[in-house]
Amino acid sequence: MLHSSPRVRFVEDERKLIDNCACRRFVWLSENFNYPSRLLSLATKVVINQICFTPIFNTYFFGMQAALAGENVEAIWERVKHTVPVSFVNSCKLWPAVTAFSFAFIPLEYRSLFAGFIAVGWQTYLSFLNRLAEERGSSTRVEIAEATTGIERKMATA
Repeated sequence: MLHSSPRVRFVEDERKLIDNCACRRFVWLSENFNYPSRLLSLATKVVINQICFTPIFNTYFFGMQAALAGENVEAIWERVKHTVPVSFVNSCKLWPAVTAFSFAFIPLEYRSLFAGFIAVGWQTYLSFLNRLAEERGSSTRVEIAEATTGIERKMATA
């Protein structure tokens, strides 16, 4: 029988925790902020999701990427400090629309699946941003933001 290492089990357990939190987030948002105005309810859920959950998940993503790469605590903090603000700004270009569409048109039991499908592309972008931060080492978040903006412009003109 093969036994996984403690590090692999830790990562598997962390992943299960995050998946569970992501699913419960949709349930919690669905059960709360239900006002007489459907538009107000939807806007509130989008804002709460963006302000409360995006920084948490992005911090987790970049922190774990750095930790799994063997970085020390100081390097992990630097990675988070330089990538989370950039990813948060860029998440505002995608996730409010995804969240609004999800709450408006997707049944509760499929919201997590729908968001997971979109998250595949989003996590590809986060991995790219993480790689930029790795390559640039101690670059500032402004330099990382400029690099991603330049690539976005090239993609838009292609």
